[in-house]
Amino acid sequence: MALTSDSQSQEAVVQRLVREIGITEAQALELVSFLGLNWGSLVREAKALSFRKWPVDEPDPVFLHACQGTRWKVRKDTLAIA
Repeated sequence: MALTSDSQSQEAVVQRLVREIGITEAQALELVSFLGLNWGSLVREAKALSFRKWPVDEPDPVFLHACQGTRWKVRKDTLAIA
C-alpha cells in the first residue's frame, strides 16, 4: 500500500519530534493524533512530556536538589526532618 503525502508528512513530523525533543515515537504519534500537524503546539506538548525523564518510583530530582542543605532528608518513599 502506497503512503499518501498526508501520512508521509505525519511520519516526518513524528520522526522530527522524536529526534529534536527526545520523546518516544508512541508519544509523538499520540500527540499528532490529538493536535494535528501544528508544529508549535506539538513542540509545547512534547517538551512537557520530555520534562519528566526520571523513573516514577524515584523522587523528583528538582525537589531533591531543593532539599540539599536543609534539615529535610528524602528517602525512596518518605520525606522526613533530620
